[in-house]
Amino acid sequence: MFEMKARLQIAAAVVLMFPCFSFANELLVEVSKGDEQRIAARNKFFIEEQLYFAKNHRIVRVNSGLLTSGTPVIRLTLFALEIDVERQAFEFLGDETGFIWRGIYSDRAFTLEEYTNSNAKRSEEASKLLYEQIFGVEIAGSLYSIDRRNDQAVEETGMFRDPETGHFKRQSELLRSSPKQKSRDLVFSSQFTIKPVLKRENLRPSDGPFVGEFHLRPLPRDPEYALLYEVDEQKIFPGIDEYDVVTLETREKIEMYNRHVESVRRKKLEEEASNLEGAK
Repeated sequence: MFEMKARLQIAAAVVLMFPCFSFANELLVEVSKGDEQRIAARNKFFIEEQLYFAKNHRIVRVNSGLLTSGTPVIRLTLFALEIDVERQAFEFLGDETGFIWRGIYSDRAFTLEEYTNSNAKRSEEASKLLYEQIFGVEIAGSLYSIDRRNDQAVEETGMFRDPETGHFKRQSELLRSSPKQKSRDLVFSSQFTIKPVLKRENLRPSDGPFVGEFHLRPLPRDPEYALLYEVDEQKIFPGIDEYDVVTLETREKIEMYNRHVESVRRKKLEEEASNLEGAK
């Protein structure tokens, strides 16, 4: 337990010391063109599947040390949009194999009081909840163990039984139990889905001034990096449950997406089969 916490603290300190020529509190750090191409090639099928909904994208290194170290304000650079977010709450999940970071935009269009007063029929509690949904940001993190020798990333999921001793240990402790596992690092991935709101002089609480939707998705083979993309609203479709009446337009969008996913996964299976054949 102490070893893992110490290594995470050291990793966070290193990340904070070397912000890669970006704003010191920038969560989404720009990577070089060469690194971006290398990382994209290693995660190409995941990226291709995700980019179906994207109209703009890039690969970033996620400065997760800012989230776990208690930094009061972080910056999110979402392409041409820069947003400062104030830390509101942080909690580790489970056996410290994940976390939830919650914040609120520093430059809010109106105060909670103004938002509450804009609709007298809405309760104060409901207004607060909706206000946090509009101006709030929630970032989820997961702990990964990475073997730098073969580039295999394993998500930490809690406690496992050691097959040799029968005792329960963390997955990372099992992976490091042999001298051969000393090359393993622990890193946090991070992900979010946000709809930023810009401050405008003529803005009213009833306007709902969303300026797009942005997704951050960790890369499976390089979880300390992530795919950041802006959603193409023409391609998205609403969540469907058994009671919804599905329109023809929505059905067509779902079918197009399913065909895209099937095509990507088929190409992945074909490449894996080809690699196995070549290794014989």
